[in-house]
Amino acid sequence: MRERLLYYRGRVALYDILRQLGIGRGDEVLLQAFTCVAVPEAVMAAGAKPVWVDLAPGSLNLDAADLAGKITPRSKAVIVQHTFGVPADLDAVLPAAESRGLPVIEDCCHALASTHRGRPIGAVGVAAFWSYEWGKPVIAGLGGEAVFNDSSLDARARDGHAASYQ
Repeated sequence: MRERLLYYRGRVALYDILRQLGIGRGDEVLLQAFTCVAVPEAVMAAGAKPVWVDLAPGSLNLDAADLAGKITPRSKAVIVQHTFGVPADLDAVLPAAESRGLPVIEDCCHALASTHRGRPIGAVGVAAFWSYEWGKPVIAGLGGEAVFNDSSLDARARDGHAASYQ
């Protein structure tokens, strides 16, 4: 996993991830039905439409079968949330997304030290974000961070991040 970039809030980190992926007006981003309001807010701020995916039976995480049925030509990314520290079923979600060429963004706001097959959560998708606001496992009052696991996205994000502080 690459070095983390810090942001004012987790939703700002997600917005930057969406921006780096070129997601905007007319695009769709798939996300699970049980999530924080900040997630669809960031999607809509990017100009895209959130598309709700049901939860897997007996779980609070995304249902890969429902995900596969909701993908359209306008779909540009999938946000997979690791709810309450329980990793999503990445073995099912990743193939469903990757078979259609969709990048997977990990919402790690509740999964600070979780792993999937020995890899830290946040190191599996093309990018990941965390939030440190109230109600999260680690509270800093405000703040968030992102990791870009794709080297070209990481370089662009770092250039834009550095420029915003000049």
